[in-house]
Order: sequence, then C-alpha cells, then structure tokens
Amino acid sequence: MCMADLPLVYARASDPEVVRFTGEILSCEQTRELLQRRVREQASKAPFGGRAIVLKSHQLNIGYCGLDFLAHSVERRIELFYGLTRQFWGHGFATEAAAAMLKHGFRDLELNEIVAPIHPDNIRSVRVAERIGLRYRTKMDWPKQGQVNLYGLSQAEYDQSDHPTRNEIRAINSRPKLC
Repeated sequence: MCMADLPLVYARASDPEVVRFTGEILSCEQTRELLQRRVREQASKAPFGGRAIVLKSHQLNIGYCGLDFLAHSVERRIELFYGLTRQFWGHGFATEAAAAMLKHGFRDLELNEIVAPIHPDNIRSVRVAERIGLRYRTKMDWPKQGQVNLYGLSQAEYDQSDHPTRNEIRAINSRPKLC
C-alpha cells in the first residue's frame, strides 16, 4: 500500500455497501489520513498488518488482506481480515488473497490459530472464510456491530486440508511495498 493508492482506497472507504459491515463511510480527507497512518505503520507491524491485493494484469490495487492481533479481545489471537472494491466482488479475489494470507500465517509465521470476526449478515465474507477452511467457533461482541460470529482454523486443521489458490492476483508479501 502506498499513497498512490488513495483514489482506489477512497472508492472503497466511501462506498456504503463496502463498509456496511466493517466501519463507517470516510471522507476523502479521512481516507488520506487513514492511508498515511497505514503506510507509516506497515514496516513497524511486519509481519502483521494489511497488504494490498493487486490485480496483476493492470497492477491495480483492488483491496486489502492481512493478519493482525484481534482487536476488542483480551486473548492474544490473530485475525485474518480482507476487503475488496465492490466492482471486484464475486470473482474469487478475496478468497485467493485470504487463502494466501492463511498459508503465510501457518507456514511462514507458524501461528497456532487464525480467526476472523464476521457479521452474521455478511454472507459474502462468510463464504470466503468457509471456502478457505475457517469454521464457526463462537459469538463475540464487536463495537458498532453488536454480536459477530467468530470463525477460526487451527494449524492442525489447516495441515489436514487442501487450500487451492488462483494466479490472477497476488497478495503483497510481508515486506511493505515502497513507493
């Protein structure tokens, strides 16, 4: 992610349907501040934090995916998160990026478990989680959203399953992209 991605990040942050389950609509200035903060934090959060999902054929930032400590929880669990610009929904991009990040978490970072809090009405996100092997674990309270479903997968469960990916996109690796 870099500041050159601002127009595409703003397209996501200002789309009511995209942020329906994850946050609030941001103005252009709020989006700029958020992106500046994320770019600054990238290096210090490595190997955690968000990465851009880039459409290879056009080198276009179409979304984000990453791993980070689960917010709003007293337990030190690792959360998988992802999101796409609406026009790229339904093409398998989120599934591919999330699968790549899951593999990175278990293979490279040797995590024991990865979880994803998902609003029960966010059917698209539930489908992504289920396609990559995450299963419903429990409910938890989430600020601004009320109760969400917590999906998860242990490394042992991951090792026993198959997680195919496509090659049309790449999730930026754990090193931040420099602009």
